Amino acid sequence: MLLVLLALLVVAAVADVAVESAFADGTSIVAAGQELAAGLEPEIVILSIAGASALAGILLAATIARRRRRDRSVDVVGRKEEISRAEASLEARRLMLDGRLDELQRNHDDLLARRDDLLTEVERLRHRREELADEVRDRHRELAVARRELADPSAGTSAGTPDRLTVVPDVAERGSEPPRH
Repeated sequence: MLLVLLALLVVAAVADVAVESAFADGTSIVAAGQELAAGLEPEIVILSIAGASALAGILLAATIARRRRRDRSVDVVGRKEEISRAEASLEARRLMLDGRLDELQRNHDDLLARRDDLLTEVERLRHRREELADEVRDRHRELAVARRELADPSAGTSAGTPDRLTVVPDVAERGSEPPRH
C-alpha cells in the first residue's frame, strides 16, 4: 500500500512539473514554483516531461501489478489450503464409506446365510407336516374301518363273526389332535 501511495505521489509531482513548465516560458523546467533548469530548448523540456511522465506511469503500473500479484498469491495460497482441506475431507469420507461398505457386505452375507437356513427349516417343517397329515389320515381310515367292523359284525368275516378285532389307540391318548382344516 505504501508503494502505491509513493507511486501516486511521483505521478502527481510529474504532472505538477509538466503544468508549471507549460505555463513558464517553455524553455525551463519548473517544480513547486522553483526553476530547476533554465535556457533549454522547448523540445528538450517537452521530452524531459514526457520521459518523467512515462517513468512515473511505469512506476505506478509496476507497483499496482506487484500488489495484485501479491494479492493473487495470497488468494492462491488460501485456495490451495481450501482445496487441501476439501481433499482431506473427501479422503476421510471415502475411507469411512469403504469401512462401512465392508460391514454392510458382511451383514448382507450373514442375512443371506440366515435366510437359507430358515428356508431349509421351513421346507423340513413342511415335509414333517405332510408326513404327520398322512399319518393322521391313515389313523382316521383305520378308525373308520374299526367302527364299521364294530357296528356290523358280519362285515368282518364270511361266516358272520369277526376273525380278529384290531384295536387302534385313541388319538387323544397320544397327546395330539388331528389337524383341523
